[in-house]
Amino acid sequence: MNEMLPLILKDITRIQRYVPQALVCGGTMLAARLLVVQKSRRKGLLNEVLIFAFLSFLVLVLFYTLYNRKIMNDPVLDLKWYGTWLEGPQGRAYVIENVLLFIPVGFLGGCFLHRKEQWRVLLFGFLFSLAIEVLQLRWRLRLAELSDLIMNTVGTVIGCLFACLLP
Repeated sequence: MNEMLPLILKDITRIQRYVPQALVCGGTMLAARLLVVQKSRRKGLLNEVLIFAFLSFLVLVLFYTLYNRKIMNDPVLDLKWYGTWLEGPQGRAYVIENVLLFIPVGFLGGCFLHRKEQWRVLLFGFLFSLAIEVLQLRWRLRLAELSDLIMNTVGTVIGCLFACLLP
């Protein structure tokens, strides 16, 4: 674990470079929502802040997973469920990062729905991760891995569980 922590922190600092773009995109989408949705249908300031955070974070994930990669000559589809875990400290760090990356997706998405509707957030997290993997394969950005899909979905589940703990 001691050797993985610096690797995880290094990758987290790479995400920071996309925060300004994500906030601008999230703010633009929120502004469009405020123009379209009638004032009487809005649920208050906290809800709008959560929507802004959710949209901005989704954009951040897209920027990080799609624009932080070099184009590969031969795209690869890896269907091993254990994926990169066995590839040493860097591989295990990637697995942990995939879980951490999707915890906010589950948490922020889960804040909008009642506990009985959390399955929608889980489905969204799975489909969002699947879309990223398909785009990475199609655009030749990197490996498309089943383990990424599984770990991202696990992160979404953990985030939903945290959201369910809120009163």
